[in-house]
Amino acid sequence: MGVDSTIGMLRIARSHQTSTPLTAGLTQSLPFSDAVFDCLSDITVVQHIPYELQPKALEEMVRVLRPGGRMILLELIRGQGSHIFPRAPLEWIREVEACGTTLIKCFGEEFFFLDRLFVRLVQTFSGRGGNHVDRVQSSQPGATSEEQSLTRRAYWQLRRITVLFSAWTEPVVASICPVSTATHAVFVFKKHSK
Repeated sequence: MGVDSTIGMLRIARSHQTSTPLTAGLTQSLPFSDAVFDCLSDITVVQHIPYELQPKALEEMVRVLRPGGRMILLELIRGQGSHIFPRAPLEWIREVEACGTTLIKCFGEEFFFLDRLFVRLVQTFSGRGGNHVDRVQSSQPGATSEEQSLTRRAYWQLRRITVLFSAWTEPVVASICPVSTATHAVFVFKKHSK
């Protein structure tokens, strides 16, 4: 079963597959009865819900799980922006365990140190606010649009390289670095039996 709050995203999902039932719904008020699923996965959903609504969304997810059911979350643990609401790993764990679950496993995803270093350097040398894309696109005040276009292309070409090398080193980095140094974390919880 797949759930999304927007009809447009459900249409896109339906165009790519036909076997999984899809339904419209909000995470904070899932359209399902209690204890109907053995497993539930959430990939970067709750991180887009404002902090004050996240506990309700997590309660709802746990509500629809059967006792002993598993909940798998992949959520942002670092970053900032107007549409993201990350939490530190221990905060995610505390919030979900407060809903009647126990953490089984947690590990980091997307350490991408080389890429993060490159973006940080661009941010530092451009000396501008906003996100790194805005900085690159406006990094040369007084430059012609052709020069700015060249800067943007160079930036994204270099990002492709730094992402490639970051992905290549990811397994080694993940094995030696703490979860808190990743960009995202995967959490696996088990719902308490009644």
